[in-house]
Amino acid sequence: MSDTAITGRSVHRHLTPHFDFKAKNPIAKLLVARIEMHDFKLNTFLNKARYAGGIVNLGFSNLVLAARTNRMRIEREQTLRETMKALVYCASYKPYSDSLFEIKMSIKALAKMVNQLHISGPTAKYRHGRENYNPVINALKDLAAAGLVMLQQNYSVKLKRYQSMRIFITPELFTSLGINKKTVKKLINSQNKHDIKNGFDVNKSNRIEHLRAQNNAAIQEHDSHSLKAFKARLKNEFNVPDDIREMKEKVTSLIKKKQKEVGSEQKPGANPQQVFNRLVVKLNVPAFKVYELEENIKQEHPYIEKASPPYYELLITLLKESHL
Repeated sequence: MSDTAITGRSVHRHLTPHFDFKAKNPIAKLLVARIEMHDFKLNTFLNKARYAGGIVNLGFSNLVLAARTNRMRIEREQTLRETMKALVYCASYKPYSDSLFEIKMSIKALAKMVNQLHISGPTAKYRHGRENYNPVINALKDLAAAGLVMLQQNYSVKLKRYQSMRIFITPELFTSLGINKKTVKKLINSQNKHDIKNGFDVNKSNRIEHLRAQNNAAIQEHDSHSLKAFKARLKNEFNVPDDIREMKEKVTSLIKKKQKEVGSEQKPGANPQQVFNRLVVKLNVPAFKVYELEENIKQEHPYIEKASPPYYELLITLLKESHL
Protein backbone atom coordinates (compact mmCIF):
# COMPACT_ATOMS: atom_id res chain seq x y z
CA MET A 1 0.00 0.00 0.00
CA SER A 2 1.56 3.25 -1.13
CA ASP A 3 1.35 6.30 1.07
CA THR A 4 3.54 9.09 -0.25
CA ALA A 5 3.54 12.02 2.14
CA ILE A 6 5.17 15.01 0.49
CA THR A 7 6.22 18.22 2.17
CA GLY A 8 7.79 20.53 -0.38
CA ARG A 9 9.92 18.14 -2.41
CA SER A 10 10.92 15.60 0.24
CA VAL A 11 9.27 12.18 0.37
CA HIS A 12 8.88 11.15 3.99
CA ARG A 13 7.91 7.57 3.23
CA HIS A 14 6.62 5.35 0.45
CA LEU A 15 4.59 2.78 2.42
CA THR A 16 2.20 2.81 5.35
CA PRO A 17 3.76 1.09 8.39
CA HIS A 18 1.88 -1.72 10.06
CA PHE A 19 2.86 -4.57 12.34
CA ASP A 20 0.60 -7.62 12.11
CA PHE A 21 2.42 -10.23 14.21
CA LYS A 22 0.82 -11.56 17.40
CA ALA A 23 3.14 -11.74 20.39
CA LYS A 24 3.21 -14.94 22.45
CA ASN A 25 5.74 -13.89 25.06
CA PRO A 26 3.91 -12.35 28.07
CA ILE A 27 6.40 -9.48 28.30
CA ALA A 28 6.08 -8.69 24.60
CA LYS A 29 2.28 -8.92 24.89
CA LEU A 30 2.26 -6.39 27.72
CA LEU A 31 4.59 -4.01 25.89
CA VAL A 32 2.73 -4.21 22.58
CA ALA A 33 -0.56 -3.47 24.36
CA ARG A 34 0.97 -0.43 26.06
CA ILE A 35 2.49 0.80 22.79
CA GLU A 36 -0.93 0.58 21.13
CA MET A 37 -2.38 2.98 23.71
CA HIS A 38 0.68 5.20 24.06
CA ASP A 39 0.66 8.81 22.84
CA PHE A 40 4.11 9.43 21.40
CA LYS A 41 3.57 13.18 21.25
CA LEU A 42 3.45 13.21 25.06
CA ASN A 43 6.47 10.96 25.55
CA THR A 44 8.85 12.94 27.77
CA PHE A 45 11.94 11.05 26.61
CA LEU A 46 11.23 11.65 22.92
CA ASN A 47 10.21 15.28 23.44
CA LYS A 48 13.36 16.06 25.40
CA ALA A 49 15.59 14.57 22.71
CA ARG A 50 13.54 16.20 19.96
CA TYR A 51 13.44 19.77 21.24
CA ALA A 52 16.86 19.86 22.92
CA GLY A 53 18.73 17.70 20.43
CA GLY A 54 20.51 14.51 21.30
CA ILE A 55 23.56 12.34 20.74
CA VAL A 56 23.20 8.83 19.37
CA ASN A 57 25.95 6.71 20.88
CA LEU A 58 26.80 4.03 18.32
CA GLY A 59 29.37 2.42 20.59
CA PHE A 60 32.48 3.23 18.60
CA SER A 61 31.22 6.56 17.24
CA ASN A 62 28.65 9.25 17.99
CA LEU A 63 25.95 10.83 15.87
CA VAL A 64 24.58 14.25 16.79
CA LEU A 65 20.91 14.97 16.15
CA ALA A 66 20.01 18.64 15.85
CA ALA A 67 17.18 20.14 17.86
CA ARG A 68 13.81 20.36 16.11
CA THR A 69 11.15 22.89 16.97
CA ASN A 70 8.36 21.53 14.79
CA ARG A 71 5.87 19.03 16.15
CA MET A 72 6.13 15.33 15.44
CA ARG A 73 4.53 14.38 12.15
CA ILE A 74 1.81 11.74 12.06
CA GLU A 75 3.97 9.69 9.70
CA ARG A 76 6.87 9.65 12.17
CA GLU A 77 4.55 8.79 15.05
CA GLN A 78 3.12 5.85 13.12
CA THR A 79 6.60 4.64 12.19
CA LEU A 80 7.77 4.94 15.79
CA ARG A 81 4.76 3.00 17.05
CA GLU A 82 5.09 0.11 14.61
CA THR A 83 8.89 -0.01 14.90
CA MET A 84 8.70 -0.14 18.68
CA LYS A 85 6.19 -2.99 18.45
CA ALA A 86 8.59 -4.93 16.26
CA LEU A 87 11.47 -4.22 18.64
CA VAL A 88 9.69 -5.55 21.73
CA TYR A 89 8.35 -8.49 19.71
CA CYS A 90 11.83 -9.57 18.56
CA ALA A 91 13.74 -8.73 21.75
CA SER A 92 15.35 -11.46 23.83
CA TYR A 93 14.08 -11.78 27.39
CA LYS A 94 16.52 -14.44 28.63
CA PRO A 95 17.79 -12.94 31.91
CA TYR A 96 21.12 -14.77 32.20
CA SER A 97 22.11 -14.66 28.54
CA ASP A 98 24.55 -12.22 26.96
CA SER A 99 21.79 -10.89 24.71
CA LEU A 100 19.21 -9.71 27.24
CA PHE A 101 16.91 -7.15 25.56
CA GLU A 102 18.82 -7.51 22.28
CA ILE A 103 16.96 -7.60 18.98
CA LYS A 104 18.47 -10.42 16.95
CA MET A 105 17.45 -8.99 13.62
CA SER A 106 18.87 -6.69 10.97
CA ILE A 107 17.34 -3.30 10.30
CA LYS A 108 16.33 -4.48 6.84
CA ALA A 109 14.39 -7.42 8.29
CA LEU A 110 12.90 -5.10 10.90
CA ALA A 111 11.77 -2.71 8.16
CA LYS A 112 10.24 -5.58 6.22
CA MET A 113 8.34 -6.65 9.33
CA VAL A 114 6.73 -3.21 9.65
CA ASN A 115 6.15 -2.80 5.90
CA GLN A 116 8.77 -0.09 5.46
CA LEU A 117 11.08 -1.86 3.01
CA HIS A 118 10.63 0.00 -0.27
CA ILE A 119 12.33 -1.35 -3.39
CA SER A 120 12.55 1.16 -6.21
CA GLY A 121 12.71 0.26 -9.87
CA PRO A 122 15.95 -0.39 -11.77
CA THR A 123 17.99 2.68 -12.65
CA ALA A 124 21.32 3.38 -14.30
CA LYS A 125 23.00 3.39 -10.89
CA TYR A 126 21.04 0.50 -9.36
CA ARG A 127 20.45 -2.24 -11.92
CA HIS A 128 18.28 -4.33 -9.62
CA GLY A 129 16.57 -1.46 -7.87
CA ARG A 130 17.38 0.17 -4.56
CA GLU A 131 16.19 -0.98 -1.15
CA ASN A 132 15.14 1.91 1.04
CA TYR A 133 14.16 1.74 4.71
CA ASN A 134 15.22 5.19 5.90
CA PRO A 135 12.03 5.78 7.96
CA VAL A 136 12.97 2.88 10.24
CA ILE A 137 16.58 4.06 10.52
CA ASN A 138 15.44 7.57 11.44
CA ALA A 139 12.97 6.17 13.96
CA LEU A 140 15.75 4.12 15.58
CA LYS A 141 17.94 7.21 15.76
CA ASP A 142 15.17 9.13 17.51
CA LEU A 143 14.64 6.29 19.97
CA ALA A 144 18.38 6.03 20.61
CA ALA A 145 18.73 9.78 21.18
CA ALA A 146 15.87 9.54 23.68
CA GLY A 147 17.61 6.66 25.47
CA LEU A 148 14.84 4.16 24.73
CA VAL A 149 17.06 1.91 22.63
CA MET A 150 20.81 1.42 22.42
CA LEU A 151 22.61 1.03 19.11
CA GLN A 152 26.09 -0.24 18.37
CA GLN A 153 27.72 -0.19 14.98
CA ASN A 154 31.33 -0.89 14.13
CA TYR A 155 33.33 -0.51 10.93
CA SER A 156 35.03 -3.69 9.76
CA VAL A 157 38.46 -3.10 8.25
CA LYS A 158 38.41 -6.65 6.90
CA LEU A 159 35.11 -6.23 5.06
CA LYS A 160 35.68 -2.51 4.37
CA ARG A 161 32.13 -1.72 5.41
CA TYR A 162 30.02 -1.31 8.51
CA GLN A 163 28.99 -4.44 10.33
CA SER A 164 25.37 -5.17 11.12
CA MET A 165 23.98 -2.85 13.76
CA ARG A 166 23.18 -4.27 17.19
CA ILE A 167 19.99 -3.00 18.82
CA PHE A 168 19.01 -3.22 22.49
CA ILE A 169 15.91 -1.91 24.22
CA THR A 170 16.65 -0.12 27.50
CA PRO A 171 14.77 -0.10 30.83
CA GLU A 172 13.81 3.51 30.06
CA LEU A 173 11.49 2.17 27.38
CA PHE A 174 9.46 0.41 30.07
CA THR A 175 9.39 3.59 32.14
CA SER A 176 8.20 5.67 29.18
CA LEU A 177 5.30 3.24 28.70
CA GLY A 178 4.36 3.41 32.38
CA ILE A 179 5.49 -0.12 33.25
CA ASN A 180 7.17 -0.75 36.58
CA LYS A 181 10.60 -2.35 36.47
CA LYS A 182 9.55 -4.85 39.14
CA THR A 183 6.73 -6.04 36.90
CA VAL A 184 9.14 -6.63 34.01
CA LYS A 185 11.59 -8.41 36.29
CA LYS A 186 8.85 -10.65 37.65
CA LEU A 187 7.71 -11.58 34.15
CA ILE A 188 11.28 -12.21 33.00
CA ASN A 189 12.03 -14.53 35.91
CA SER A 190 8.73 -16.34 35.42
CA GLN A 191 9.49 -16.83 31.72
CA ASN A 192 13.01 -18.00 32.60
CA LYS A 193 11.64 -20.71 34.89
CA HIS A 194 9.35 -21.85 32.10
CA ASP A 195 12.26 -21.95 29.60
CA ILE A 196 14.49 -23.93 31.97
CA LYS A 197 11.67 -26.38 32.55
CA ASN A 198 11.46 -26.88 28.79
CA GLY A 199 15.19 -27.57 28.50
CA PHE A 200 16.70 -24.15 27.74
CA ASP A 201 20.44 -23.98 28.51
CA VAL A 202 21.74 -20.41 28.78
CA ASN A 203 25.42 -21.43 28.62
CA LYS A 204 24.85 -23.38 25.44
CA SER A 205 22.99 -20.43 23.95
CA ASN A 206 25.84 -18.04 24.79
CA ARG A 207 28.39 -20.39 23.22
CA ILE A 208 26.34 -20.66 20.04
CA GLU A 209 26.10 -16.87 19.78
CA HIS A 210 29.84 -16.51 20.34
CA LEU A 211 30.69 -19.08 17.64
CA ARG A 212 28.20 -17.48 15.28
CA ALA A 213 29.89 -14.10 15.71
CA GLN A 214 33.32 -15.64 15.17
CA ASN A 215 32.32 -17.40 11.97
CA ASN A 216 30.56 -14.41 10.42
CA ALA A 217 32.64 -11.26 10.00
CA ALA A 218 29.50 -9.18 9.43
CA ILE A 219 28.40 -9.80 13.04
CA GLN A 220 29.93 -7.65 15.74
CA GLU A 221 31.68 -9.71 18.37
CA HIS A 222 33.43 -7.06 20.47
CA ASP A 223 31.41 -4.87 22.79
CA SER A 224 32.13 -1.18 23.18
CA HIS A 225 32.73 0.28 26.64
CA SER A 226 29.26 1.79 26.70
CA LEU A 227 27.68 -1.56 25.77
CA LYS A 228 29.67 -3.36 28.47
CA ALA A 229 28.46 -0.82 31.01
CA PHE A 230 24.90 -1.24 29.74
CA LYS A 231 25.07 -5.04 30.08
CA ALA A 232 26.50 -4.71 33.59
CA ARG A 233 23.60 -2.43 34.47
CA LEU A 234 21.06 -4.92 33.14
CA LYS A 235 22.76 -7.72 35.04
CA ASN A 236 22.60 -5.72 38.26
CA GLU A 237 18.99 -4.62 37.79
CA PHE A 238 17.37 -7.75 36.38
CA ASN A 239 19.57 -10.73 37.30
CA VAL A 240 20.55 -9.97 40.90
CA PRO A 241 17.79 -10.61 43.49
CA ASP A 242 16.39 -7.49 45.15
CA ASP A 243 17.55 -8.34 48.67
CA ILE A 244 21.14 -9.03 47.54
CA ARG A 245 21.22 -5.87 45.42
CA GLU A 246 19.93 -3.74 48.30
CA MET A 247 22.53 -5.24 50.63
CA LYS A 248 25.23 -4.61 48.03
CA GLU A 249 24.16 -0.98 47.67
CA LYS A 250 24.17 -0.49 51.44
CA VAL A 251 27.65 -1.98 51.80
CA THR A 252 28.94 0.15 48.92
CA SER A 253 27.49 3.32 50.42
CA LEU A 254 28.99 2.49 53.83
CA ILE A 255 32.42 1.91 52.30
CA LYS A 256 32.25 5.21 50.42
CA LYS A 257 31.12 7.02 53.55
CA LYS A 258 33.96 5.52 55.57
CA GLN A 259 36.52 6.40 52.91
CA LYS A 260 35.21 9.95 52.82
CA GLU A 261 35.51 10.25 56.61
CA VAL A 262 39.05 8.89 56.58
CA GLY A 263 39.99 11.23 53.75
CA SER A 264 38.60 14.25 55.57
CA GLU A 265 40.49 13.35 58.75
CA GLN A 266 43.83 13.14 56.96
CA LYS A 267 45.44 16.48 56.28
CA PRO A 268 47.04 17.03 52.89
CA GLY A 269 50.70 16.15 53.04
CA ALA A 270 50.35 14.23 56.33
CA ASN A 271 51.42 10.98 54.66
CA PRO A 272 55.17 10.53 55.39
CA GLN A 273 55.77 8.88 52.04
CA GLN A 274 54.29 11.86 50.18
CA VAL A 275 56.31 14.28 52.30
CA PHE A 276 59.50 12.35 51.56
CA ASN A 277 58.81 12.23 47.81
CA ARG A 278 58.13 15.97 47.71
CA LEU A 279 61.29 16.65 49.66
CA VAL A 280 63.35 14.54 47.24
CA VAL A 281 61.97 16.54 44.31
CA LYS A 282 62.41 19.87 46.08
CA LEU A 283 66.03 19.22 47.06
CA ASN A 284 66.81 17.48 43.76
CA VAL A 285 68.26 14.46 45.55
CA PRO A 286 69.86 11.91 43.20
CA ALA A 287 68.75 8.29 43.26
CA PHE A 288 72.07 6.97 44.58
CA LYS A 289 71.80 9.28 47.60
CA VAL A 290 68.34 7.91 48.42
CA TYR A 291 69.75 4.40 48.07
CA GLU A 292 72.56 5.24 50.54
CA LEU A 293 70.07 6.54 53.08
CA GLU A 294 67.96 3.40 52.74
CA GLU A 295 71.03 1.21 53.23
CA ASN A 296 72.01 3.17 56.35
CA ILE A 297 68.56 2.65 57.84
CA LYS A 298 68.71 -1.03 56.96
CA GLN A 299 72.01 -1.45 58.80
CA GLU A 300 71.42 0.83 61.79
CA HIS A 301 67.69 0.20 62.29
CA PRO A 302 66.92 -3.31 61.05
CA TYR A 303 63.83 -3.53 63.24
CA ILE A 304 62.00 -0.78 61.30
CA GLU A 305 59.75 -2.20 58.62
CA LYS A 306 60.45 -0.90 55.15
CA ALA A 307 57.84 1.44 53.60
CA SER A 308 56.16 1.97 56.97
CA PRO A 309 55.42 5.50 58.28
CA PRO A 310 58.32 5.39 60.83
CA TYR A 311 60.63 4.29 58.01
CA TYR A 312 59.78 7.34 55.90
CA GLU A 313 59.93 9.65 58.92
CA LEU A 314 63.47 8.47 59.57
CA LEU A 315 64.32 8.96 55.89
CA ILE A 316 63.01 12.53 56.07
CA THR A 317 65.15 13.23 59.15
CA LEU A 318 68.31 11.83 57.55
CA LEU A 319 67.64 13.68 54.31
CA LYS A 320 67.22 17.00 56.09
CA GLU A 321 70.40 16.42 58.11
CA SER A 322 72.39 15.63 54.97
CA HIS A 323 71.29 18.90 53.34
CA LEU A 324 71.94 21.25 56.22
